[in-house]
Amino acid sequence: QYSNTGFAILGKAIENASGQNWEDFVTGRILKPLGMNHSLTSEYTFVDRDNLATCWLCTLPAGRPVGIDALKNRKMNVAIPHGLMRGDASGQGTGYTAEVLPWRSERNVLAAGMIYASARDMAQYMKFHLASGEIDGKRLMTEAQMLQLHSPQVLFPPDSFMQPDGQDTVLPAYGLGWLVGTFKGHRVIRHAGGRVGFGADIWLLPDDHLGIVFLQNLDERSSR
Repeated sequence: QYSNTGFAILGKAIENASGQNWEDFVTGRILKPLGMNHSLTSEYTFVDRDNLATCWLCTLPAGRPVGIDALKNRKMNVAIPHGLMRGDASGQGTGYTAEVLPWRSERNVLAAGMIYASARDMAQYMKFHLASGEIDGKRLMTEAQMLQLHSPQVLFPPDSFMQPDGQDTVLPAYGLGWLVGTFKGHRVIRHAGGRVGFGADIWLLPDDHLGIVFLQNLDERSSR
């Protein structure tokens, strides 16, 4: 089954094999070659360490600012994490409100998804996959390598939560970092994910030369 811990271990394996930390390896081997010049590999790049919670799913230390206040000296345009909370600010009522959440330090699962990217940069990433390993006329991976990434590696059981994603959507298998299947008869390569305060979903329809990415600074999983 899917495991963030497994990807965290993979990040350590990359560090041991390359002699670089994960951030420098990803920046040099993926982000820069793809022209993803506004993508970062750590929240420490734009949030002061003193303004970060130091553990996973914990409350912000007393006396530390959150959200926009934590970025009062920022020089970058960065989305602020939010959560969908039940009721009003005091937790009363039946509706939902969006509230600013503290930044979380998630260094313990760094390689599982700690990349901050702009919409333009994500377009570059999708173009690379849709072109089977090429970007702006330059080949960075072989077609055979890209085919392996996008091919089924693990089949889901019939009762898997990944199996039907709607009446016309079937994602029966996991590739190498991608869900693979069909949507209304179209071949789909897809993945979604999130962290505290953020969510993302990316769809590639290679036969249609179409890529769609959905980004939000709201994590509905954080509701009370």
